[in-house]
Amino acid sequence: MSATLNVSYWILDNLKPDVLGFLGCDMNYTPKEDGSTHIYGIGNDIQQRGEADPDRMVRIYGKNNPNYLSDIYMRLAIEAEKYNGCKVVNLSTDPDTRLPYDKARPEDF
Repeated sequence: MSATLNVSYWILDNLKPDVLGFLGCDMNYTPKEDGSTHIYGIGNDIQQRGEADPDRMVRIYGKNNPNYLSDIYMRLAIEAEKYNGCKVVNLSTDPDTRLPYDKARPEDF
């Protein structure tokens, strides 16, 4: 997560886009029938601790605030709008996305 946000802030500062779109950052960690997960492959975090790493982060650092991850990502959208009028959008079609940005399609731009 932090690498994604670090790169996003770098892009805002250096490339100054009008739109910043995210694809494949859905934070959907629901295990498949074989126990594998979207981002962690075999799902070691879930298999060994019973929860996805981001959910663990919410529990520990966010003190179980269900909006913790959303708040972190929305801070980027607020700063992008303030800094250079950039709109941040979610380009994914995943219905189970946790990414809090408005949905958009690449052809919309």
